Amino acid sequence: MTFTFRNAICAVPTLAVGGRGYAHLGFSVQAGGKHTIGTQNSIVHLRNGYFELVSVHDPVGAQNSPRRKAIMDFIEREGGGLIGFTLRTDSMANDIERLCERELCYGGPVVAERTTDDGTVYTWKVLRPVPQPCPALMPVVIVGEDPPAESTEHANTVSDIGGVAIATNDPQRMISDYAILLDRAPVDEVRRDDLGARATVFDVSGFRIEILEAVGSGLAQEVLARYGPRPVELQLTAKDLNEVAEYLGLAVRDDEVVVPPILGVGMRMRLTSTM
Repeated sequence: MTFTFRNAICAVPTLAVGGRGYAHLGFSVQAGGKHTIGTQNSIVHLRNGYFELVSVHDPVGAQNSPRRKAIMDFIEREGGGLIGFTLRTDSMANDIERLCERELCYGGPVVAERTTDDGTVYTWKVLRPVPQPCPALMPVVIVGEDPPAESTEHANTVSDIGGVAIATNDPQRMISDYAILLDRAPVDEVRRDDLGARATVFDVSGFRIEILEAVGSGLAQEVLARYGPRPVELQLTAKDLNEVAEYLGLAVRDDEVVVPPILGVGMRMRLTSTM
């Protein structure tokens, strides 16, 4: 059984607004397609996965899907942001059996599909956590086709997605749920003083999942108090940290560049160097 990172899911007000936001940060945004239940996407490909920019193109159709309605409500309420991520699995049948035995509630598998402008249809089998709030705390598990990458090169030199940090009011429950899902123990516990949190870390084939426990004042506590549990940070690597800092007009501090949420992107990005 092997899990690998697949994609981050980023809700945007419209694909035009989201595309401008990510292009402003130096990302190459590529066309995606439309889902059958009222959403559409654009893609930012990186070497080890991609951002999926998601918006609602059919509000009426979205009303008939609780999941898509939750995305629409989130966009209307907060303007967009990071709402979850997906993992690939190489053994979905074994995953289903194991999750049932351990009583971790995932629904499916169900078939999902996306149709591109040229009529190409991509399909996946999907396991979703039940319930699945928006933003989601647990990943969607997927097996199936991936959209081809036209390019993984970006003007800002960002190359890979390295991890995600998730703030929760019940870190011990979430740590237990992730240990069941991934069938492994955490690999580390670190302080995230920049977030005012202690992080329990899972490693998924090099992709870090940090479960945050707020410890006093700081961003994690502020997010929990204002918005509730959610992913609060996407961690990226860049080929040249000084170049990406100059491109974005930001400073390198403590060997990292932190990009605050902006209109159309709506999430915190923490950039470190691949060098």
